[in-house]
Parts: sequence; C-alpha cells; structure tokens
Amino acid sequence: MDEKQIVRRMCPEDVPAAAEIERKAMSEPWTEAAFMEALGNPCAVCLTAFLPQYTRLAGYCILYHAADEGEIVTVAVNETLRQQGLGGALLAAALQEADTLGVRAVWLEVRDPTRRRFICMKSMGLLRRESGKTFTVRHRRTHWSWCGGRFI
Repeated sequence: MDEKQIVRRMCPEDVPAAAEIERKAMSEPWTEAAFMEALGNPCAVCLTAFLPQYTRLAGYCILYHAADEGEIVTVAVNETLRQQGLGGALLAAALQEADTLGVRAVWLEVRDPTRRRFICMKSMGLLRRESGKTFTVRHRRTHWSWCGGRFI
C-alpha cells in the first residue's frame, strides 16, 4: 500500500459515499441500508480507503467471516481513482484482518473477470494455496438474485 493511501474501518458517515461508488460500479448494487446492516454485523469487516489529496471516500471492501472461512462480498474503487493500487490495498487489508481473526480460507466471487482484475488478484495471492491457507477466486457464471422472498 502506498504511504499516501489510508485504509480504515468504515463508519456510518461513509455509507452514502460507499453506496454511490457501488451504484456506479456494480450491476446489482447494495443499498445504503445493506451497508448499514453490514456495519452492524459482528461477522463483517467493513473497510474504506482514502487518498489525502481526494476529499471523499475512494473505495471500500466488505468481508464476512464465520469460523475459519471468509468471503469478500463487495469491493469497489471510485471510477476516477482506479489503477492506483487502492483495490489491492483494500484486499490486502481485508486478508490481514481475516488472518487476525483466524480465517484460513477466503472466497471472492468475480462476475466479470478482466485481465486487470486477474493480475491484481494473482498479485494478492488469491489464486494459490500457501501455508495451510486458501485464498480462492471463482468466476460466477450464473447469478441468483433475491427478489420478493425468492431467488430468481
């Protein structure tokens, strides 16, 4: 992580900006209510990234964990600030938190793998096993959505 990047825990004041980034980055974005729910969940690690020269939230990452497994459920960076290592810094911080919590396997689903994402994930060690820990990326070809009390 670049010294100028700041990664810290998300707080409620960050939620509107995170939801705005999410709306622009994701085909099925989380709502502000979903971010607030994650903040209140003891099994969630919610992180944010900032750049000192940029006055707003630059990106975020949310990891859920249970027992010795975790899943990065959402990660995004403001579209004007990509290619500066923020996504990698967020993933590294989330994996460090997972390690601290005793998590031995972390999952990350990718809906639209691109070469840039693949290179980032490979550099983070997300495509290999080492020292008893598994960091796995899987490409989800089908996507189930929750709508009106049922999956569609």
